[in-house]
Amino acid sequence: MLKRNRLRKKINNNSLNDKSIEPVMARLNTSLSQNGYNLIFFGGFQVFDKQMEDITNKFSPLLKELFLLIFLYTNKNGKGISTKKILEKLWSHKTEKSARNNLSVTNTKLRNVLNQIGELELSKKTGYWKIDI
Repeated sequence: MLKRNRLRKKINNNSLNDKSIEPVMARLNTSLSQNGYNLIFFGGFQVFDKQMEDITNKFSPLLKELFLLIFLYTNKNGKGISTKKILEKLWSHKTEKSARNNLSVTNTKLRNVLNQIGELELSKKTGYWKIDI
């Protein structure tokens, strides 16, 4: 029990706590709703598809964290986030092989959910994970 609590604290400390990406989120909330779907980051995470159906429940906590991590880094610097950085932020407590396997499984799930939205696509063409709109 104590080990699990320490692990949770370590994961929470490694998660999305980069203050430089906060201004990006404010700018995105208005521009994304003009594309026919809505992503709401403030006041609780919510995702609506083109038919304005709430598909937030398709995002598990880990899937949500990976999506936000890739999405924010894509909009922060335009190039995305490296695999190494994702593994450090989300699975630093796991072995390299296990972390890469978790990333692969989670990316597959994320691609399936993004296909339901329609306008967002997960890519790694440049060597960095990014979400293309």
